[in-house]
Amino acid sequence: MLFNTYVTSIAEIKEAAAISNIHEVLLEPILLARQGKLTQEQLFEFAAESQNHGLKTVLVWDILMTDSLLEGIGDRIQ
Repeated sequence: MLFNTYVTSIAEIKEAAAISNIHEVLLEPILLARQGKLTQEQLFEFAAESQNHGLKTVLVWDILMTDSLLEGIGDRIQ
C-alpha cells in the first residue's frame, strides 16, 4: 500500500524518503491552504528537495477565491 504525508521541513522530507511506503508528500502553502504554513520560497525549495529524493509532490489547495485572485496566485506559483 502506498502512503503520503504532509511535510513542513527539509528534515521531514528526508524522513519521508527513507520510508519505503511513502511515495508522495503534501505541501501546504500559506497562499492556498487554510492551514498552510509554507512561504512561496519554501514551497519551491521543498518541491525541489522532494523530487531530488524521488518523491512526488502534491500541492494542497483548499481555499475558495475569486477568479482575479486565482489568476494572480497562479502566476506567482507557475
